[in-house]
Amino acid sequence: MTQKSEHSEDLMVCSQETQSDAFIIELPHIEQAGNWDCGLACVQMVLSQNLALQLLQNLSTICPEEYQNRSTWTIDLCYILNHFSVKIKYYTKTLGVNPNFSQEKFYDSYILKDEARVNQRFAAAASKGISIETGSLELNDLIHHIKQNGVAIALIDVNQLECVSCKSLIKDFGNFMRTLLKPQLPFSGHYIVICGFDTNKKLMYYRDPAVKSELCCLTFSSFEIARQAHGTDEDIILIHL
Repeated sequence: MTQKSEHSEDLMVCSQETQSDAFIIELPHIEQAGNWDCGLACVQMVLSQNLALQLLQNLSTICPEEYQNRSTWTIDLCYILNHFSVKIKYYTKTLGVNPNFSQEKFYDSYILKDEARVNQRFAAAASKGISIETGSLELNDLIHHIKQNGVAIALIDVNQLECVSCKSLIKDFGNFMRTLLKPQLPFSGHYIVICGFDTNKKLMYYRDPAVKSELCCLTFSSFEIARQAHGTDEDIILIHL
């Protein structure tokens, strides 16, 4: 039996539909407040209610530069999780700011003001006890991690994000239009929380801080496209609850 730590005291594992096919971890749904804090909302979802409230009430002291600049990188999220003693492992293809991203419109306003902080945090991560693995995480390894009662925060291209339920029910017109227009749209980074899977239906379940409190899902292939898009560096944080 997995022992719950303080940060996971409010989380509960759903019963499985079958022993091997489907597995979903229940999380509170937190909506982002602005157009820059999706990562912070994802962090709040994986913390206990008490710690999530502490983060919300102390953003300017826990993450002053991110709060002031209105931008967060994946390494920043690692530092915040580490602040709350959450055990993590961060996978990325590039240690530091990827210079190739300077040509992406999404990054051009952030790299100049954030590059020094981001690179310094990568350099100091090991001394802080933050585990970073250079390379890609295989989908099977992510599924295995979730089976062990873990979740993940993934950086994806929101324009490649296709929620099966939103698409079929057309609840979210923005998602529907992105599906139609995505070949023409440039990279737009966004964080989501991966919290389940169904190997029979080949679906990943996730919480999207940009939508209302609905559990979303997308196909394995759509998830791979969204998380491997140019601009993501395939960043993903494995979180042990």
